[in-house]
Amino acid sequence: MVTPTYIPLGTITLASTDSEIVFSSIPATYRDLILVFQGGNTGAAANIYQKLNSDATTSNYSSVQMTGTGSSTLSSSPSGGATWTVTFYGYLEQNLNANVIVQLQDYSATDKHKTYLSRSNSASNGLSAIAGRWANTAAVTSISWTVSSGEFRIGSTFSLFGVA
Repeated sequence: MVTPTYIPLGTITLASTDSEIVFSSIPATYRDLILVFQGGNTGAAANIYQKLNSDATTSNYSSVQMTGTGSSTLSSSPSGGATWTVTFYGYLEQNLNANVIVQLQDYSATDKHKTYLSRSNSASNGLSAIAGRWANTAAVTSISWTVSSGEFRIGSTFSLFGVA
């Protein structure tokens, strides 16, 4: 079995706050994409939303979400949003302790819908896992992340990897 190799495609480290981060001109030469985030936001507890190819079609994004805080659990299955949620239950905080890893499978295939898995955690909130589907067969060429409250904090880091 071949061991996957992660090829760095780009890293953004914020020197000032920002409300949206975009990775564009993503080459179609890898099997999967991995996005890694460590950081926080300037507002209250918030979530990160992901959009592919600037597509805001409300019927294209669906997901199943679950979370645990150590004292409670929660799950949901939202549909009809114009983005994917890659964190759940307000894991993005004002400190820089939130961690998120998103895997986007078969992102360059043009014969199937795209799926993703997201895992996130925060030292004070707990953890979440999300699986989602983008009902579009276009190859993914850009990914944008926005935050539901405030802006991404100075020092937040976003990294994109291609999986060969």
